[in-house]
Amino acid sequence: DTGSGVLGAHGVLTCRSARALALARGVLRLDLAARSAGSPFTLTTPHATCHVTGTRFTVRCDELGSAVTVAEGSVLWQRDGAAPQTVRAGQSARAGAEILFGYDFTDGTARQIGTFPAPVPLTSRDGLRFAEGGLYLTREDFTAVHNPPRPELFGDRLRTAAAVSLDARVRFATAVPRNASIATLISMAPADSSQRFLPVRWRTAGVAAGPRWYDVRVTLQRDGRQRWYVDGQPVDETMRDWIFTDWADNIALRIHTHQDLPDDPVDIIYAWVRVVLH
Repeated sequence: DTGSGVLGAHGVLTCRSARALALARGVLRLDLAARSAGSPFTLTTPHATCHVTGTRFTVRCDELGSAVTVAEGSVLWQRDGAAPQTVRAGQSARAGAEILFGYDFTDGTARQIGTFPAPVPLTSRDGLRFAEGGLYLTREDFTAVHNPPRPELFGDRLRTAAAVSLDARVRFATAVPRNASIATLISMAPADSSQRFLPVRWRTAGVAAGPRWYDVRVTLQRDGRQRWYVDGQPVDETMRDWIFTDWADNIALRIHTHQDLPDDPVDIIYAWVRVVLH
């Protein structure tokens, strides 16, 4: 008598009580009957709590964050550590990190992902090659996507974020370089038209070629500090001259295999590359 719901494939859902569910991962669509404000239905994720008195809505949850989209009625959406907000029909809200844009290569295509998919397709000098579960690049290959000016990407959305990350999931098909540089986010500074670079790279001691995937991330904080992670563990920390006000309305993303191993071939396979706001 409370309503119905559909859990997407590979979702993880726990029933805590007749009026409380917990979504750990996946997509959940709910259509709930009206309830009194004193006994709302609650749905929690690792990033937020959704209080419902009767509505039709969808909640999505992954390792980066959670989002709610309301089709009918309204919900009270409360991010962890923040004041609750009312989300009405036709509106969405998010908690945790947000994929701004990026590409997933696991299905043999350059599938665009994120809140603001890039309007310009991913291109490569010699064409895109997909093999062994992802985008396959050799040492001399690179791809690029140049976005035209898009103020909605870099207005309040970026300047109110705590940090921006560029991350990738990769593995080495052949030799492993001493230092791997696998992707770069580029922005044109509005003050003097100079370029700002945020590269994903790391010293690959202990990294082996083969079937294992590595998650590599560089995070740029509001104060300009950069933090580097491999498989979620910090590996290095450096300072650069980046500040958030340097970002303009246009950006370029390059996925490349510039490596410190000039004599041997270095083939890298990419599962995905994405730009993330925190």
